[in-house]
Amino acid sequence: MDSLRAVAVVAVIVEHAVNLTPGSVPAALQAVTNAVAPFRIPTLVFLSGMLLSRSLARPRREYVQGKLSRIAWPYLVWSVITVGVSSLGQDRPDLLEEVVAPTSPMWFLAYLLAFYALALVVPAAVRGWLVVPALLASALADPAGLHSFFVHSPEHGVQRFFLTLAFFFAGDLLARHADRVLPVLLRREVVAVAAVLALGAAAISAAGWTVRYQPLYAVAVFAGIVALIPLFERFAATRAGAVVGGYGRHTMELYVVHWPVQLVTWHVVVALGPDGGLVVTCANALAGLGAGLALVHLQRRVPVLRRLFDLTPR
Repeated sequence: MDSLRAVAVVAVIVEHAVNLTPGSVPAALQAVTNAVAPFRIPTLVFLSGMLLSRSLARPRREYVQGKLSRIAWPYLVWSVITVGVSSLGQDRPDLLEEVVAPTSPMWFLAYLLAFYALALVVPAAVRGWLVVPALLASALADPAGLHSFFVHSPEHGVQRFFLTLAFFFAGDLLARHADRVLPVLLRREVVAVAAVLALGAAAISAAGWTVRYQPLYAVAVFAGIVALIPLFERFAATRAGAVVGGYGRHTMELYVVHWPVQLVTWHVVVALGPDGGLVVTCANALAGLGAGLALVHLQRRVPVLRRLFDLTPR
């Protein structure tokens, strides 16, 4: 599933390029971005959940050290970099506030840390039963009243936290019972129904309705992931799929690098004066993705760069 992970990260990078385009973007591009929006982060979280059992199979101390080294450390490093880049403009973000309650895309790493910490104390037999309660908690949450819980996000807040937690535990549940569940999920009729549900949610989102992080559409989002699995299994067997999958194993680098680079690009675009347009959006997307890809290759030649993403690289 490395190729699917890579594509999901690229979709996030494109979305942020759209959001950071001064002025307007083409309506067609905005519609496509909206259509993909409900599936990006849940897919990344779901795939992370699928790797949970493998991580927990290690000794507890090694598990904790690994998450601190490869999630908490880049979270701190790139939060500092993000705050520094944000200070180029008129805003002067507070570093402590950004670390405790991130408003940047670093919130995703904060969530992962919380999810892995919960998995350390919640037995496997219980985790699977928490998927539905997490969705219910997301549905009952008041985004306006509880947005300060864990991560400051007035738009989604605690609702997003519990919904992504449900996808994390769902990925773990599927991975632990893959031999029994996958043959059912990957039947042609099941995939066809899943594709219809997912396309319906994508169409509603493209039309401007709020679908992202909404528990009401969680089943359709999960259906989208199910529909993508056989497609990406075939894609992974191709030469192009192998290349994309290789970068999928470096999603941490691609994710944390793109945002500060795109912020710098945004400041440059504002200074030069272009007002929106497809070219500006594509330039920002390529800048964010290109910087991440460059660092993936550079750290192989300059090992010290690995410290930007892993406190104790092997």
